[in-house]
Amino acid sequence: MWKIINSWLVPDLWMLDDARSVTRVTDAILAEYDRRCAQLEPAASPEADSKRRERILLLSWHAVVWKRFWFAGFLKLLSDAIAVTSPLITNAFLKFLGLAYVHARAPLLVPAPAVGSGFGLAVGLVLMQRESWHQDVLCCCRSPYSAVAAAIFENHYQHIIMNIGMLSRSVAGETNARFD
Repeated sequence: MWKIINSWLVPDLWMLDDARSVTRVTDAILAEYDRRCAQLEPAASPEADSKRRERILLLSWHAVVWKRFWFAGFLKLLSDAIAVTSPLITNAFLKFLGLAYVHARAPLLVPAPAVGSGFGLAVGLVLMQRESWHQDVLCCCRSPYSAVAAAIFENHYQHIIMNIGMLSRSVAGETNARFD
């Protein structure tokens, strides 16, 4: 059990894994850049060549980190979709509760709503909603409800994008140091 919980504790805790190592990512980007530049024909002007090389550098960067980048975008999409649909699910659940109440008072006038749909809406709300005690630093107000799943996806999105940003700055510094 100890090994499962603390598997991340390694002798050299401050070292990144090889997949996120600045040296490895820099080498991969430069190799992709060199491969793409080798296929170029000479440009008509230095300005056009500079623009093409900037575009090739961007494509090389994308070729190396595209999985992490697009996964973060997918998480952001899920986060925003849950945040938008959460009130709609709440509204549908309240309508279900209203129908169930009316059916309980007058069973002959109103048919019973399907219990499965109510259960599905309730489970969806439990997964989507939670009370948030997060204090917003900028406006000093508290949000009474926020989506749990949306918050998880948003936090993972932020974490991945910040890692990509730090990696890009580190790679830029490593590349500049190699060419200076």
